Amino acid sequence: IAVGILAGIILSVVPALLKYYLGVPEAILFVMLGFILELLNQYLFLYTDLAHPNSATMPRSIRLAAEVPQAAMYIITFAVFATFAILMNRSVAGYRIKTVGLNPAFTQACGISSLKTLMVSAAFGGALAGLAGLLEVLSVYHFMYYNFAKGFAFLGISAALLGKFSPLGMLLASLLFGALNSGSIALAATTGVSDSIVQVIQGFITLLATASAIAFVRQLAGKRKSRRNNQ
Repeated sequence: IAVGILAGIILSVVPALLKYYLGVPEAILFVMLGFILELLNQYLFLYTDLAHPNSATMPRSIRLAAEVPQAAMYIITFAVFATFAILMNRSVAGYRIKTVGLNPAFTQACGISSLKTLMVSAAFGGALAGLAGLLEVLSVYHFMYYNFAKGFAFLGISAALLGKFSPLGMLLASLLFGALNSGSIALAATTGVSDSIVQVIQGFITLLATASAIAFVRQLAGKRKSRRNNQ
């Protein structure tokens, strides 16, 4: 578990450093990093059995499902979500993270280290991502397979946009995308319809969420401009 969390932290801190020193948008960095990891995953299974491109099944001694009941896994998941919501909305650290994201220059002038805050937030998010991937392998499939977690970086950004960056909104958006992905498998098995249709639906949802976010930003900018004119 510690190795999975540490891997998530390392992979998240690198884009955060590029964001701070080079000014590259973090959304682009994480999506591109996701593509790199997908290709690495494909390379690792390139010379395996093409009929079953996956790793060896993990022994029962390290499977989490054998030690932790499934209901407890859901409780742990929602406990992590509640901790994240409290951290972002009811703590000084959450306030700093939001402020650095909105106006790094202002926080730097106030004596708040933008680099430190960015590293902490990236490490926290990476730890959660690493834990989620680890739970997927150790408690659901019990092996690594070809194209594991394909497109998850894009889905994560889409869920954040759809949920308008609020903890509850992102949780509901994640449940929606999870239901769509699970439903696509059943749809393909029972009706023969390609599961690619779900990717089209997710793309439309992301497009609408992005348009809504752009409209919100423009509305906020218009209010600020009107206030300046009134002053």
